[in-house]
Amino acid sequence: MTQREAAIQQLKALKDKPLKDKLKHIYTYYKIPIIAIVLVVLIAVSLVSQRASAKRAVLHVYCLDALVAQEKEEAFLLDISQAVGLDQEKEQIEITAKQNPQDELYEGEALAAQIMGGMIDVLALPEDISLQWLYQDVFADLSEMLTAEQLRAYEGMLLYVDGVVLEQMDHLSQQQSPLQFPDPTKPEEMERPVPVAVRMAADSEFANIFFADRKDAVVIGIVANAPNPENAVFFIDYVAE
Repeated sequence: MTQREAAIQQLKALKDKPLKDKLKHIYTYYKIPIIAIVLVVLIAVSLVSQRASAKRAVLHVYCLDALVAQEKEEAFLLDISQAVGLDQEKEQIEITAKQNPQDELYEGEALAAQIMGGMIDVLALPEDISLQWLYQDVFADLSEMLTAEQLRAYEGMLLYVDGVVLEQMDHLSQQQSPLQFPDPTKPEEMERPVPVAVRMAADSEFANIFFADRKDAVVIGIVANAPNPENAVFFIDYVAE
């Protein structure tokens, strides 16, 4: 059977299937092209948006599965903008807060595309969904970005991944059993602990503004390819005070 005949046969098989199964088939076989297309669209939209606003984003924070207290968000943005010393006419801080998106598949791909495209500086998310993200090679090694004094200041708040487990994941085939992730709060139980995020208490100001009423701690990390790493470090220092 030729490739063309095989493709035709697949299309015929899909014809009578429900929409959900058709979308699943498309996602399974065209995942990489979909991410590439989403990335191109996002970059184009970002460029058009920046030109239209005539402001340069000096920090982009992405809050995943957020619940924003709108009345407090504006004051927070104003305070941190003043603390950073922004030129209000030329610069801006962007905070994207996504709350339970209807299309989780698209939203996940859009977030992945933005991370791959170097468009996000800081990723914040509820602790209850953080473990799967900690081991996706998304976050930077904080020991390479923070001073020894800063790391000491964050003692008891840092979350770690095991560098050995990360390496094992790179060689894990689909047929093998999934790895067991160690407790991110217990670096002493890891072979090669790497600090990658900071845990903010559920009653912290940042959690109350961008994850309001969730009653869950918030995990904040700097994205490995952050375009504004110095401002990302400043942001974590600011919200952790």
